[in-house]
This record gives sequence, C-alpha cells and structure tokens, in this order.
Amino acid sequence: MKSEDKIVGITFSHQTCRICGNDDPEPICRQTIPKKVLGNGAGLKETFIVRCRCCGFYYLDPMPVEGLEELYDDNYFVGASDKWREKRRVVDVRKRFQMISKHVSGPKPRFLEVGCGPGLGIQEAFRRKWQVYGQDVTDVFAQTLREKYNAEIYIGELDQAGYDDNFFDVVYLDSVIEHVPDPEKMLKEIERILKPGGSIYIITPNADALINGFRDLLLKILGRKKTTRISGLEQPYHITGFTRSSFKTMCDNNGRKIKRFQIYSGWNEWRKHTDRGLNVLLRYLLLYFPVHLTGEIIGKGITIEALISKSNRQQAVSTLRLQTRFSMTQTKRG
Repeated sequence: MKSEDKIVGITFSHQTCRICGNDDPEPICRQTIPKKVLGNGAGLKETFIVRCRCCGFYYLDPMPVEGLEELYDDNYFVGASDKWREKRRVVDVRKRFQMISKHVSGPKPRFLEVGCGPGLGIQEAFRRKWQVYGQDVTDVFAQTLREKYNAEIYIGELDQAGYDDNFFDVVYLDSVIEHVPDPEKMLKEIERILKPGGSIYIITPNADALINGFRDLLLKILGRKKTTRISGLEQPYHITGFTRSSFKTMCDNNGRKIKRFQIYSGWNEWRKHTDRGLNVLLRYLLLYFPVHLTGEIIGKGITIEALISKSNRQQAVSTLRLQTRFSMTQTKRG
C-alpha cells in the first residue's frame, strides 16, 4: 500500500510553545487534516499552523503527539535526484564532520545518529572508524545499516532506547528535530546520554527563510490561504519550525553553549528535483535563484546548522552521577 493511501491513527493535543512556554501564539493559517489521518476520536478536522509571539517558533496547534511514526515508510524517502543525493551523502556530510572532529577526543568516539534514516552520518562516522549507533522510528534502512556499517540500530522513540548516561561523544541530527512535537524534551534526553564535553550537531530548515516569505507572498496574491513556513501534516511532515531567534532561545534558556551557528542559502535546491527539464530550470533561475541569493546575503537562508554543547545544568548532573558511581565503587572495594 502506498503511503498516500494508508490510513494513519494520530493523537492530537493542545500544547504551549515548547521552546519558551508562551501560550499566546499568532495563527498563520488553518490546515485541514488529510483524510488518511484519523484524529483522536474527537472528530478533529483541522489544525492550525501558528507562530510563537515571543520566540518566533512555528508549530501545529493542536499538535500531533502520537502515531506519527506510521507516516515514515519506504515511500517517504524517494524523490530526490542522484546529484542531490550524492551532495548530501558525501560533500555536505564530510564538511560537517571536519567541524565536529575538532571537538572530539579519543581514538574511537561513540557516535549516535538520531532519526538516522539512510544513515548519512553513520556512513561518514564508520569511514572515520568511529563506533556507530543509530535510532529511528522506522526500520526501512535498519538492516542495511547493521550489515554494511556494523551499526547498532534502535527502532523506537529515543527516550525508550535505554542508552546509559554519559555514553556518546557526538549526537547528530540531520533534518530530524522539525519532525518532533517537543524538541526540548528530545534535547534533554540527548544531553543525558551525551558525555560531559560532548557535542550535538543539528541541521534543520529555517522557517524564517526569505524564500518562504516570497512563496507566502505569491500564495497570498493567488488567494490561497496557505504557508510554506512549515508543511504540517503534508509531506515532508515538518510539524515544527525553527528560526534564528527560537533556536538561540532554546539554547540560551537552558544553558547550552553554541559552538558554531550558520544559516545558509539553497541556491542549488533545483538539484533535488527528479524532473529537471528546461521549464524547471528557467523558473528557478528567474524566480527563486535571486531570492535564495539575497537570503544568503542577509542571513535568511533555508537551513540552520549548529554545533552545541550540553547545558551547564546537565553537565553538573552528569558530573554528580559520575562522582556518585565512583564513590559507590570505592565503598564496595573498601
């Protein structure tokens, strides 16, 4: 059965902004819940794409909080050209790992890719002879990653994986956090399993990108009540959306140190379309390329990338746990 034909049961719930806690969001537009998505039995037919007035975080309200994993089957991962896949698999990932490796010590660091999918991060970590782990809610690529890269893959929610405290040196999230109803909850779990001094690398779309504002303007001119800030319950199912301000609020409010922060443009976005005929190329060059280029110049590109360290609070908790374990070990020896 194709993913677009599958009936998915999803539970919805009202929630405040998961970044700053504000409960007075600005409604952006309504979104009709697709027929294939069954609500929580309350006859829910629509949700809203909203923007937090305090930090700028975009999210759905009511928010789908359970059952989303059923949307990510093998049909979800198709649709990009070979050139685009090659750029994502090799060029982009290796550039990121060059940065990450500067903050890693030891001969064989433990590396976890959250929401690993086809395992682009796992492939590069394996090439560098790191110890590789992966987590995802779908098992589409799990067996391949286990056999090809000797990766330990957990299928299920991250907080159910049961990883030990202070276990990983690096946790890597590529296009994952925008699929999560509560990003802060996920980050707290990541910090628990991350070693003191460890690094988290996050790649996520910039909901405040100039190209999104341009597309929203075109939609308004055409009389369509829709936004491109986040896709919501339309593929690719981005149910939350970060901006420069909301991402930094998420870090600042929880004592996380941003080691590197970058917003870059998407001038080569055309590569990911399988249908790259002359009409597509001309439309891109005339309409989208100037906007992408301007977005790059003014800091409103399409992608946020950040290397961050665990919060000071979590560092303190980790240190206390290590000291407690050491004391218990010494007591047993005595």
